[in-house]
Amino acid sequence: MLSLEPPAGGGQGTTSGAAAGEPERYGFLGLLDRRSVYGDYWFPEPLRADEGDVDNELRLDYFHSEKRGVVDNEARTEVEYSIGMLTLEVSGGYEWGRSEGENEEGFTNMEFAGRYPFLQWVSADGEIDDTFVIGLEVAPPVESQVSKDLEIVPKVFNLLRLGDHFSLQTGVGVSTLIGPEERGQSTMEYNATFGYELEKSVLPIPWTVRTIPMFELDGETKLNHGAGENALFGTVGARFEFETVGPFQPKLGVGYTIPLDQGARQEMDWGVLASIILEY
Repeated sequence: MLSLEPPAGGGQGTTSGAAAGEPERYGFLGLLDRRSVYGDYWFPEPLRADEGDVDNELRLDYFHSEKRGVVDNEARTEVEYSIGMLTLEVSGGYEWGRSEGENEEGFTNMEFAGRYPFLQWVSADGEIDDTFVIGLEVAPPVESQVSKDLEIVPKVFNLLRLGDHFSLQTGVGVSTLIGPEERGQSTMEYNATFGYELEKSVLPIPWTVRTIPMFELDGETKLNHGAGENALFGTVGARFEFETVGPFQPKLGVGYTIPLDQGARQEMDWGVLASIILEY
């Protein structure tokens, strides 16, 4: 039976590991490890990619992109709530833009998602910490100009810590669209987020507790209806974590996105993003 409880001494903002007398392994078949920092708010939230860590947060994202004759904007809100190691998420957004002189706008699909870790490995010296996570996203349409099809995305995440500062978060999923517009379009979505933690003692930015410079790769490859078509984007930016305000810890993310292949260049020439998080 899968345990919904966080690791003893971990999972709620501490990295103390297993309590005295408790086994390091727990969960289904003992596949999880109490020494892991997974669930301790150590991994930075990606800038554009989906998150795989345990979290409780309110989040607001804004993304603006342009290419010749095309301007796109999207604002998105998200709420995450965890029950032990299970994280549940609901989000929704609004898109508006202009293409070839015509305006298009509307609410985007609502998204309902959940994720849970199923395998962890921590080295004897604690320098390597690796967690695999399974997730599922279901996004029903709201029948706006930009939201006509149901989207279903099963996903697998991997969150890797190397040493005290470096993180690599990867994810892969298959998006299937069901509805009148895309009619069964399947797309493989993949991403990799590199981060390096800088404590305030190293980079003394006022009111911050740590800064994480980040580089992110986000791509997609069509599996049918144009199979093999690929679009890969790169985003460089940073996540700034501030001192707590009451029950919340504010976090600010900023980034600049560029296309890295021909498929991506067909979508945009450049993009900028801002992400505000209140973690509780």
